[in-house]
Amino acid sequence: MITLNVIHRIYRIKYGDGTGTCFVIDEGGHKYLITAKHIVKNIKNPDTIKIENDNGWIDVKVNLIGHATGSIDISVLTGDLSFSSNDPLFVRKGPLALSQDVWFVGFPNTRIQPHKTSPSFLELNRNFPLPMLRQGIVSWMHDDFIWIDAHGNIGSSGSPVVFKPNGSDLCFVIAVISKRTEEIKPVYETELQAKNDDSIGIAPIGYYRENSGVITAYSIKHALNLINSKPF
Repeated sequence: MITLNVIHRIYRIKYGDGTGTCFVIDEGGHKYLITAKHIVKNIKNPDTIKIENDNGWIDVKVNLIGHATGSIDISVLTGDLSFSSNDPLFVRKGPLALSQDVWFVGFPNTRIQPHKTSPSFLELNRNFPLPMLRQGIVSWMHDDFIWIDAHGNIGSSGSPVVFKPNGSDLCFVIAVISKRTEEIKPVYETELQAKNDDSIGIAPIGYYRENSGVITAYSIKHALNLINSKPF
């Protein structure tokens, strides 16, 4: 079961034309906002982001702690995070095991729309929208990232990946959702052509992107490295 300190620290973020998910963690006695780098890659320092609240958006002034390097899709912000719950959300760098259950919690655009949330549900989360909970298993591990066997949607980027260590009653953040893995598939005029394209050499008339059911999530250690490199 996901604990309330997770639910109460996850928010829908908007910057420019992009929307996604962010969350606020506690580290070294301070709060930091973490999201996917591709959502806020053009952010200035200082700048303003928007957080969904009470079926609208509130402005939040932030400072950029840093973007992770290379393909690591993590950014860390700080600033006026007084909107966030006082229930602390902590992180852990591991350990994980293959096939272990994990959860990611966020705001997929295809399922949860940023308007007209009923008042009764808003009351459950201090007038912030309730995020959607998704479950998966760790299908592959690397020092920098994990692959999760689960279906993700646009808008889930920036969601925390959480797990419960053995013997713990609390959930901890271990990674940050980047994106789903897609496969490029061909489109044919007829079903018969699609079945025999390899044997008769028929060229496709187009291509489409198929959700492979694998999600990339980068280790929370990259966020911690940014935080520790720039003491509060």
